[in-house]
Amino acid sequence: MSAPSLHVNPDREIVTTIVIRRPPQAAGVGERLLSGEFQSMGRQEAERTLAAAPQDLEVVRRFAAEHGLHVVSENAAARTMRVEGTIRQMEEAFGVSMHQRRDGAGHEYLSYDGDIALPQSLQDVVETVLGLDRRPVARSHA
Repeated sequence: MSAPSLHVNPDREIVTTIVIRRPPQAAGVGERLLSGEFQSMGRQEAERTLAAAPQDLEVVRRFAAEHGLHVVSENAAARTMRVEGTIRQMEEAFGVSMHQRRDGAGHEYLSYDGDIALPQSLQDVVETVLGLDRRPVARSHA
């Protein structure tokens, strides 16, 4: 049974994190690590090898701008871009329907219905979008 939907203010601002794919040369690093043939590399070389490609970052920036989303931060080395916008903008950008939900314990959280939909230009660029679903997943043992 799903949690009941509550009204969510469409003008509420939220931040989501877009995770960008690994660059093609990163696959070789993984294969070398698994084979035991990996040669260590310095931080700068690792960032060049493993960071998001500049063209991928640009495609995601354009997507954000087209949907009125503000880029809060981007980290090429971590392959992430944080974007801020209203619930309404997020719904349009990612093709979902956002809701406030309440779980059995009475805790409210933001969630969405539908599958995240990205334009063709982002299909192979974006690995995942985090932050549209804020249901609690961890509990304290205290």
